[in-house]
Amino acid sequence: MSSWLLEGSGDWLDDRALSHGMGVFETLLVVEGSIVDAPSHRQRMEDGCERMGLRCPDWRVVAEAIQQHSAEFEDGMLRGRVMRSAGEGGLASDHGENEKTVLTLVPWTEGPRRLKVATAPWARDERSPLAGVKCTSYAENLMALRMAAGQGDLDELLFANSKGDWCEGTTSNGFAVIGGELVTPSLDSGCLPGTMRSKVLRWASELGIPCRERRIPMQELGEASEIFLTSAIRGVVPVVEFDQKPWPEGEVCRGLQGRWRRLVGLDRS
Repeated sequence: MSSWLLEGSGDWLDDRALSHGMGVFETLLVVEGSIVDAPSHRQRMEDGCERMGLRCPDWRVVAEAIQQHSAEFEDGMLRGRVMRSAGEGGLASDHGENEKTVLTLVPWTEGPRRLKVATAPWARDERSPLAGVKCTSYAENLMALRMAAGQGDLDELLFANSKGDWCEGTTSNGFAVIGGELVTPSLDSGCLPGTMRSKVLRWASELGIPCRERRIPMQELGEASEIFLTSAIRGVVPVVEFDQKPWPEGEVCRGLQGRWRRLVGLDRS
């Protein structure tokens, strides 16, 4: 992994991103030096910084740095991460001092093409001030991934919110086909407003696939004919096992997965 400090200086010992998890980040798919869906990532980082009281980095500087440093890699596809810290300051500081913007790049590696998942034993709090923010306070997600790995060959856990409605995956948004309709948890479920989630909603509309955002009780999710997860890095990936039960890989997911793979150059057909 290679990293670059784009803004700020000094050590991290007193930075609130390290000591208190006060920061936001974006995970990016970079193809031939360009960020896939850059406007959506920029807007989400701006929204997250505003929610957390941080100054948003200059996205032009970020894009230029990514283009410059991508040339140092042989791989045409990279996984990028842009993090904005709250800097140094007291617990109640509005704006910190010496806020930092950090870029990291690594070669992109394709994850599993099919997913095995289970229901998480704890819930997301849709009333949290961090609901929908891609925050550096990420320990809960890492603990969920560790728990999934500890349960055999699971890839992710699926979270309900405090109302018992499906919220999201550990590192993903989710979609399901229920009663012939493609559905995804609405943003008031507490889920992250994923950039790939937005693409799938737009593609479904363009393809004439009945689709809407709505409340999805976990019990109803168990009646779905298809379930798939989405993220900026992995695209569209079908769930083939849910709570130890085999799940069918369906045509809706296959069509959307193919569209994503063509978009990023993985399939040329």
